Amino acid sequence: MRTEVRPDFLNLRMWAPALSSMLAQSPHELRDNFGTIISSRAPNEAAEETEIALRGKIIAKLRASAGQSSQLRALLEGAIEAEFRALSAENTLDESKLLSHDLDSILDLSEAETVPLEELLQHVLRLLRAHVWVERATVFGMLDGFTLESIIGIGATQEEWKPLASTVAGVSTASRQTFLTEDPANDKHLKSHAGTESLRNIACFPLLHGSTLVGALCLANRVGGAFSEPDLVLLRRFANLAAHLLQKHVFKSRMQEFERTSENLGKYLSRKVVKNVENTQE
Repeated sequence: MRTEVRPDFLNLRMWAPALSSMLAQSPHELRDNFGTIISSRAPNEAAEETEIALRGKIIAKLRASAGQSSQLRALLEGAIEAEFRALSAENTLDESKLLSHDLDSILDLSEAETVPLEELLQHVLRLLRAHVWVERATVFGMLDGFTLESIIGIGATQEEWKPLASTVAGVSTASRQTFLTEDPANDKHLKSHAGTESLRNIACFPLLHGSTLVGALCLANRVGGAFSEPDLVLLRRFANLAAHLLQKHVFKSRMQEFERTSENLGKYLSRKVVKNVENTQE
């Protein structure tokens, strides 16, 4: 599952040497939110206490003399902000590499002619849940080019979820727009469905391969809030992958059908007539 670098869960001890070096010349005591001493040098018992914040979150408390407290706080907050940005960038890069590796592994697997579409899409959903918190997920496909049908799904209550997911998929594919709701029970599209009161959010992505609509990816959670923007970015990448796999499957099926038709025609018609039929279908 995608990990997020959060200010209120930072382990300041990893930066202890750098922070101690910055404060070395001033009597002080720096503690994190758990009471762990990060840096200390003969703190004055009468020193005043000030809070160290990072992006609106209190992450530590500093005791220093009144004359230096404000200056040291600004120094610490600036240094911690810089380290936090670097850590966040490194974390994002690592996640991006992991995600690309996971997506590439499915593309490699799709090259094997013997792997069924359902198994490929099952891998997509499992890896999706490894990167984003998702409880229920279903992939719908339009294998005949017209009708939405459920192909694969995951979730403890999948059978209860499918009727609602089908409605959401219909709304999303009809508009060719991502469907998002943080209040399913009161959404105008879903009021006739039971079970929406237990859901906290629903997201559905139309699966488009270029301009061709090939299906929908529907997701839902019973806990947590709305999908964040980074979540949606990741989910769209998985939606694009699912669309690619569906389109590839449809194309392969049509080619096989075309080959069978040509083979059957060849049994009864001259090669010239079969060639004319093939050229017409192209």
